[in-house]
Amino acid sequence: MDRTSEFQEATSRVSRESLVDALEAAKKGDAAGQLQVAATMTWAAFSCPDATSAVYDNIASVWLSDGEQREIDESLPEAPLREGFWETYWAVIEDSRAGVIPSKANAQITSLAFESHPDFVAIAERSAQNHTRAQAALAWPPASGLNPDVLRSCPAGSLGQTLYGMIVGHGYSQELVDRRLQELSSLPESLRRVNSRVLHMHRPWQLVAGYDAADAHEIAFGGFQMAQFGLNQAAMVLASFATIGCFLAPTGFYILLYLIAEGWRHGEDSPDFMAIDWESEWVHSIETIRERHGIDTFRSVFSSNLFEVFGSPAN
Repeated sequence: MDRTSEFQEATSRVSRESLVDALEAAKKGDAAGQLQVAATMTWAAFSCPDATSAVYDNIASVWLSDGEQREIDESLPEAPLREGFWETYWAVIEDSRAGVIPSKANAQITSLAFESHPDFVAIAERSAQNHTRAQAALAWPPASGLNPDVLRSCPAGSLGQTLYGMIVGHGYSQELVDRRLQELSSLPESLRRVNSRVLHMHRPWQLVAGYDAADAHEIAFGGFQMAQFGLNQAAMVLASFATIGCFLAPTGFYILLYLIAEGWRHGEDSPDFMAIDWESEWVHSIETIRERHGIDTFRSVFSSNLFEVFGSPAN
């Protein structure tokens, strides 16, 4: 059996004990352990979104050597992965040989959701509805975007002025946001609302939480978003990166999982970002917002430009 066939066979529900054993082996550089960990992440992302919390709690527990380990509920609904999904999935993994880097690959990877089982969207919708920390997104009116006129009128040194500077300096593209919002229009209501809110607020939340736009921080911020909102698209992206690392860059697997675990734990320990009325916070400085809501900035043991200096985990 070749490794891709092994991976596909391993992409299924496992017990806590089996996952922890694989994690401990993978942490030591064991290839079989890495394969099982990446396969379990892929299963949770594309087949059983409700298992994401337990899977990532166990990753953080082993990789950071602290925190509780969790059972993976055997009753959680899952959608089997079909042959069409695997054809596309392996094409994405192979594309990484051409230098696809994390910050450029998101759209291609998240589109894989539509290659999975037809029941998957309904399962993901129920998962979004049931995620406690994402509930506020369902109560907010449909997001209207970052209004440049409102941001321009904010005081100097405020979050609003910082965002306005990014918009006029082309560090933030409203056209890109609008295009991605259109892509979300076919999703069920809860998934659409959660993803729309995250899409609009991605950059403000990064700034306040202390993440920059470098690839290492983008990876860690994916872990943060999963802990905060159960964001299934982030789980898909990170599972795909773990698979890329498993097959093409096993020496970088340890760093990749460490960054994900750091972001996950930071998201767990932070207040609920979705519940904050961010539109009323534009007038405050980033530091004031952190103090007002008890937000600690992200700190990693790795430099944020790690991959820009030493190469992407996909290479």
